[in-house]
Amino acid sequence: MQKNLKKKVLVSALTASMSVSTLVPGIMVFANNPVAPASITTKVNHALQGTATVNDSETNYWGGDKAIDGIVNRDAAKPDQSRWSTNVGTTPKILTVDLGSEKSFSEFKIEWERTNIKGYNIAISNDGENYTTVYTKPDDTNIPSLTTEIVLESSVLARYVKLTVDKYDGGDINWASVSLYEFEILGEETHENLALNATAASSGDEAANLVVDNVKDEDMATRWASTVGHNDNKWVSLDFGSVKDVASVTLKWERCNATNYKIQSSNDGSNWEDVKVLTSAPAKFDDVINFDNTINTRYIRVLVTDFVDSAPDRDDKTVSWATVSLYEFEAYSVKQQVDVEPEQTIDSVITNLVIPAIAKGDTKMAMPEVPNGFEIEFVGADYEQILDRDLTIHQPIVDTTVSVNYKIKKVIRKRLLMLIK
Repeated sequence: MQKNLKKKVLVSALTASMSVSTLVPGIMVFANNPVAPASITTKVNHALQGTATVNDSETNYWGGDKAIDGIVNRDAAKPDQSRWSTNVGTTPKILTVDLGSEKSFSEFKIEWERTNIKGYNIAISNDGENYTTVYTKPDDTNIPSLTTEIVLESSVLARYVKLTVDKYDGGDINWASVSLYEFEILGEETHENLALNATAASSGDEAANLVVDNVKDEDMATRWASTVGHNDNKWVSLDFGSVKDVASVTLKWERCNATNYKIQSSNDGSNWEDVKVLTSAPAKFDDVINFDNTINTRYIRVLVTDFVDSAPDRDDKTVSWATVSLYEFEAYSVKQQVDVEPEQTIDSVITNLVIPAIAKGDTKMAMPEVPNGFEIEFVGADYEQILDRDLTIHQPIVDTTVSVNYKIKKVIRKRLLMLIK
């Protein structure tokens, strides 16, 4: 898939400059606080604990339950994609989530499969029969992105939430259906870090200042580090003293160098069961791991069975040392909200494209940068005597507006698996 993009730039007789102004969505910036809080006020996806029903499903494996399981796997093979998908039609498609009890929330996030959605509304109820609409899409245009985020003016309290998609088309594949990976119902709750009152133990500590108690001291200036070498497994365990409900943990790594690791539980501290098995390095330093189901356990541990020596630390400095290290090992009674990066489209790349400025005396125009997975090509300019195909700038006698053309292409890579006997 590709699109051509045309821009007009002014090339001056004395100097040349060009820019593209884009409105960048606001982001929240937090102060650099070295203290980990004793409890967290976290964004909670109430839908994860709910029950979903729908008025239509295309297949039995693309049912409503897939819309609230916390999984967005657009790159998976189609039968393995965790999404709700309906049959082709024109009638409204309805997804209803029963949260089990009244919950407070003020945000929604929808991860669509396609941008063929034109109209929908969200309504709430406390009895499952009488609904009040809290949001309606304001126009009939196709949604611009696969990720839709909705923030209400104030929090609402309800047990049932109903998403009704009443306007949709066939999109670019001429298939008039509704399909989405996740419908998130987001509120805020405060939860205690269960690790703070636990007793920590480890497979061994690297040094006297890198001991295991550091993983529960609320201090991001201290950390635990394992013994050096690959001759044994590395682990940290927490003993809560009594049985607790645990639904998620957060591992705050020094480096993301663990390549095979597990979260395990035990009620006696000796016999361990796998809760979550991870077979690749953490994507983020603050590694949020939600369990498939809430567990009831006295002990929990992270067990690292393989790791690489060399990896960047939090200051982006590469450290080569045969250890694994944690600043904090946190445990919570609820699943945590894990933000998913919105999928980039050609339209979003064009919208956010920034053309590098030309400084006085430049003889070459630089190419704009595009995200990974996209390619950009300079097609040409309408005044090639001023801006050549190889991006050479020839200074004009008078100021001249030059139209430049780019071709932006999304690169789709498929993995070929071969069975060799």
